[in-house]
Amino acid sequence: MKYPLIILSIFLLSSPLQAQFQTSGVVKLVDGYGIIIWNGREIKIQKKETIIKNGDLIRTNVSGKIIFTLLGGNDVFIAPNTEIKFKENKKKKGLSNVINRNLTLKGRLLAKIRKNLARPIQIRTPNAIVAVKVTEFVTEFIQGITNVGTINGLVSMTSIVNNESVELKEGTM
Repeated sequence: MKYPLIILSIFLLSSPLQAQFQTSGVVKLVDGYGIIIWNGREIKIQKKETIIKNGDLIRTNVSGKIIFTLLGGNDVFIAPNTEIKFKENKKKKGLSNVINRNLTLKGRLLAKIRKNLARPIQIRTPNAIVAVKVTEFVTEFIQGITNVGTINGLVSMTSIVNNESVELKEGTM
């Protein structure tokens, strides 16, 4: 009886269903008010760390400020009046697993990203895709316009409208 339970446990832990419930990082309230929407349920973000998972929506109010730390140590500082939809997609690349991370942004954020080829990050707005290299940058989507400013490193931005790309070096916007 013991062996079938072990085999069942291994199967459940390795199944794709389990992957959607795995932790992707944590959020922590800095100031104001913020929520996570998970499966239609609102969870108030506290001053202590709250787990974030694939598919979660993070939202701040007028005074809300949140730190979102992804597994691997990347930090995203979420500004007031901001909404981020977080998605992870796992792909095979050769013998390696690559986890593509996408943050769909309405509002403003500041991010500090470390180079990790196994976990690339993109910030998406309705009119641009910001491909993150190794960097610290600010991205905002306000009043229908996407702005990106690179503090350190390099960021690539591609227009969804005309598919033109531009690389933004340190100190450019």
